[in-house]
Amino acid sequence: ARALATVDTTLSDDPELLASVLMRVSRLYIAQSEFTAAESVLARSLDLGERSPTLSAEIEALRGDAYRMQGRRRQSEPHYDKALHIIG
Repeated sequence: ARALATVDTTLSDDPELLASVLMRVSRLYIAQSEFTAAESVLARSLDLGERSPTLSAEIEALRGDAYRMQGRRRQSEPHYDKALHIIG
């Protein structure tokens, strides 16, 4: 948690970079099956990365992955659909 606070403070002037870093942190949480933490970080990164369609699509796809890996396929599909819609 302290590391995330440091990243948040250090990169606060560059929201897209911060969103990208947070997305990578969420990948680590997902790899460790820490899905609640991953979802929290992904929600924050999505808010920050909304100006970048590519980044937003990646975040939505990752949210879909997190749900799928938990066996929550129905909850994953809207995120995959949103990612596909964003990238057109």
